Amino acid sequence: MKMPKGARRAIVFGFSCWFAAIIFAAFGQWLGWHVAPDLPNRVAADEMAAQIVRSNPSSVSRMDDLFQYETMSPMVSLLGADGYMPGFVRFTFPVDDRQSLEVVADRMRATGWEVTKLKRPSGTEVRGVRGSTYAVFRVSQNDSTLILKRATPIAAMVLSVTGALLGGTAGWFIARLVVRRWGQARRRLAATVTGGLAALFLLPGMLLTTIAWVATALTRPREPYALWGIFMFVGVKPLTLLGLVLIVVAAVLISGTKSPSSMK
Repeated sequence: MKMPKGARRAIVFGFSCWFAAIIFAAFGQWLGWHVAPDLPNRVAADEMAAQIVRSNPSSVSRMDDLFQYETMSPMVSLLGADGYMPGFVRFTFPVDDRQSLEVVADRMRATGWEVTKLKRPSGTEVRGVRGSTYAVFRVSQNDSTLILKRATPIAAMVLSVTGALLGGTAGWFIARLVVRRWGQARRRLAATVTGGLAALFLLPGMLLTTIAWVATALTRPREPYALWGIFMFVGVKPLTLLGLVLIVVAAVLISGTKSPSSMK
């Protein structure tokens, strides 16, 4: 059964506005992240760890990038990986020196941290924010870790929302242009198939990004989070790259035509 013209137009406009809103929001957040200060230097990080855990770590590691894969390789660049994360300073403590989460939370509060999350009944994490630093203390069977990260800057929050509004508006105008220039029958069919495949490939990343963005904004707004991060995950990244290539192909197929301004 042929889809009604109005339904097809609604799908084109809805998807275009949604996709453009995510792209613009991610770009706005990326700009906002660049006003974030550096991670605490070694002396400052050691002082924070001593205040929170009061124990000697067995190892310390750090990654100063805003966001990056913890381990890079050509395959990761192409296919993505689960290790895409914000920059960090990580302190690892031995298993025989694990400390009560409640005690750690009390120490954080006593030294000016706003404790934002204490997971129960499993009791595995304490999260807190102080100024521009976000801290996560985790306990596992093998060890415990304290991870210091940059807290999400206010600028990143504001610019991501602003970008989403601008992107949604831009997507509406792009959809109008697409509908007007849908092309001759042969090209229209090719563009429809290509555009449909592009939407199918892009949909998983868009859906997961939207859910994660809303959940993070509502429950833990200062937690470091990259709107583009889910698109960097294994599986999602190659689908996204294929989807973007197909969008370009669809744009070429409908460009330069002299077709009626509506979809028949």
